[in-house]
Amino acid sequence: MGVESAGLCECKKRETRQLISGYATRLFMAQGFESTTIAEIATAARVAKKTVTNCFPRKEGMALDHQDAFVAGLAEAVAARNTGESALRALRRNFEAGVAAQDSVIGFAGLDFSRMVHESPTSRPACARC
Repeated sequence: MGVESAGLCECKKRETRQLISGYATRLFMAQGFESTTIAEIATAARVAKKTVTNCFPRKEGMALDHQDAFVAGLAEAVAARNTGESALRALRRNFEAGVAAQDSVIGFAGLDFSRMVHESPTSRPACARC
């Protein structure tokens, strides 16, 4: 396989992973984490169930797939803020732009996502379930 083919393959894998993650997150928020099946995620993303499990060996990985990008985006927004702009204002501007662009990473901070995490016994720490 040539260098260009290898690059295309990796790009396609990344795109498929993002597609699956996006549909999974939307389904988790709409139906709840435990109620959403791998088959439903595969159907929504128009991929095979095996593709879902190849990309995400654990269901939890789909729910938290954007965590690193979300945190990095916050840091980047603050670091790149305008002269004299407060960190809070820069974060708000970044958030509003993400919402307007329907950025899936921004959804990680939304009320629906937070509710899904809070209501899911699986996603809460063990001590919170006691």
